[in-house]
Amino acid sequence: MIKKLFILILFVSFLKPAIAQDNASLIQETLDLSGIKRQIEEFCTIINSHFAEYKDKMSPEDYAEMGGVAEEFFQSEALCDYVRKNFADNFDEGKLQAVLLWLRSPLGRKITQLEIAASNPQA
Repeated sequence: MIKKLFILILFVSFLKPAIAQDNASLIQETLDLSGIKRQIEEFCTIINSHFAEYKDKMSPEDYAEMGGVAEEFFQSEALCDYVRKNFADNFDEGKLQAVLLWLRSPLGRKITQLEIAASNPQA
């Protein structure tokens, strides 16, 4: 009995990282197919580029301090990590699979493309 319990514990300990990796893959696919990742990247680019417009309206010290804050908080990879963590903390495989089913569908892909195009600054 102890031997079976030990084997079960060992199996579960190796299975959990595999499940977590599978969850991470589902989350990443959702971010990619939904266009969220791309929109976050564009958002950070827009914020950081607009910040340069205020250089002549601030003291050099204030501009440098605010620039540091902007660089720290408006990095696309950091924001994507935050979104991934939020997905992981609230993970519901059934709901995520349903979202992916929609995103993979022809209509879901078309709507996502239109949303991405509409969010483009040149739109």
